[in-house]
Amino acid sequence: MPKSTVAETLQAEGDISKEELEALVEEAMTNEAERDVVLTMANVVGDRAHRAAGIDNDLARFAEIDSLELEAVTAPTLIINGDADIDVLPAHSEHAAATIPGAQRLVMDQGTHLCLFVHPDAAAAQAQAAMTLRSAKT
Repeated sequence: MPKSTVAETLQAEGDISKEELEALVEEAMTNEAERDVVLTMANVVGDRAHRAAGIDNDLARFAEIDSLELEAVTAPTLIINGDADIDVLPAHSEHAAATIPGAQRLVMDQGTHLCLFVHPDAAAAQAQAAMTLRSAKT
């Protein structure tokens, strides 16, 4: 069951080939931390019974947002996205990186929405994210 849940979750998070999906599933199944992230995401996202009111509220409020005021962000910013992400399209990350002053962008090749956690380059991306967070002035 966990393997099929991992496969279904990763498939739902990106536009990747069958072979790419199989490789990601194998990676997640052999790495306990990656597997746990995917299974946790599947359980949380799939829990519509407890999340329905919040999800419905979010969807209703999205139309009311005129601006995210990204140009006002002053914190060190690293935007990480997968180029196969179907939840947050790469164009959205591109816009954010172009709008946030000094933002850096890391695009992960054939990365799904979970590429920061399950991807051949996830460890390097996590290290870069940690370095960006550490560079914030306190």
